[in-house]
Amino acid sequence: MTVRPSPVRRMGAVGAAGAAALLVAGLTGPAFAAQPPAPAIALSAGYLSGAVGAIGDPGVGVDVAQAGAPAASLKVTVTASSDPAVARVGDVRVDRTRDGRRLTVHPRGRGHTELTVTVTGRGGKSAAATLGYAASARVSTGAAGTRYLTGSSDASAAVDAGGGYALVADDESNVLRLYDRSRSGAPVRTWDLGPALGVKKEVDIEAAARVGDTVYWTGSLGNKKDGTYKAERNTVFTTKITGSGAATEVTFTAAYKGLREDLIAWDTAHAHRYGFAAGTAAGQVPKRIDGNAADQYLILAGSWAADDKSDPYALYSWDGVPGHAPKKRADLPTADPGGWEAVVAVPDLRVPGARVQLITDSGSADLYGDGAEAKDLGHPEWKKSRSAWFTLDSVRGGHR
Repeated sequence: MTVRPSPVRRMGAVGAAGAAALLVAGLTGPAFAAQPPAPAIALSAGYLSGAVGAIGDPGVGVDVAQAGAPAASLKVTVTASSDPAVARVGDVRVDRTRDGRRLTVHPRGRGHTELTVTVTGRGGKSAAATLGYAASARVSTGAAGTRYLTGSSDASAAVDAGGGYALVADDESNVLRLYDRSRSGAPVRTWDLGPALGVKKEVDIEAAARVGDTVYWTGSLGNKKDGTYKAERNTVFTTKITGSGAATEVTFTAAYKGLREDLIAWDTAHAHRYGFAAGTAAGQVPKRIDGNAADQYLILAGSWAADDKSDPYALYSWDGVPGHAPKKRADLPTADPGGWEAVVAVPDLRVPGARVQLITDSGSADLYGDGAEAKDLGHPEWKKSRSAWFTLDSVRGGHR
């Protein structure tokens, strides 16, 4: 009797042989390709501010990389916003630049939001970074000519540095900052003069005048808001400017800390002619007076409190002659946060349609609706002053 193997057994033998062949092939064949690493993302700043309806708000740079992939091939998107009422994902633009990418925001409401910025690369791998964003409200007038100088909110004095740049001081620090007058954003250069002045507290810089390459800066010379005396405020100092524009250099030259006493003594000896002695009580003096080389003066008058909207602000021209009254040249808007504080440069006041750039002290303002004063904000990118241009009215009759 002949016994034949069943079909099942025959198939089992073939299957075993096939499995062995596959195993050998697997051991000797090529290995699976390694998975690509996750990409990396870095922002040039972790915080950013803007304004509703603003033109030319600052942005942040976005640097991305992934091993084995060109940076240009990586995709950068904003994938989430913690408060869409301030800015939605679609309100954020990521543009390619020569150096990488730049992110800008066009906010729709006042407040804060956290934006999640995501890079996606080879193999679908991704990484994310968070940008803290704050938006101030739309200004009531002059949005097209408004710019925001970030890094400080308490601008108090400024001089023209030439080449379209301005050197700006604030009354909450001893730092001078160089800004592009035509753009919003951070200073391009800064100089901390505290060590040179030999003080640890601010000198409360409130005025500046440039004569040639020398700039005279003065502290308030007055009392604090509570009427008490602060010695650091009795400081006048000079700096030397070399170069112009973005290449401006600033060098400290000298300081004097006795002008307040000198003025009071002179005034007392001359029958209190200018009231300097009385003026050292609680400040009730004009906001500031700025002049130019043609002995033309521009007076910026208004409330001393940056958050006080009860009194109007106005610009007056004056020829410097004691018997001639100043002439009003412009009424200034007061509906927006901050008080007009600094005149960058006095134009030729005889020219019809002369324009002047002013800067606000916004230190006491609640810029973002969170109840915090701007000078107390924790991120310098969120601190800002506002600059704007104004056209002066012509003087009809009287003295120019």
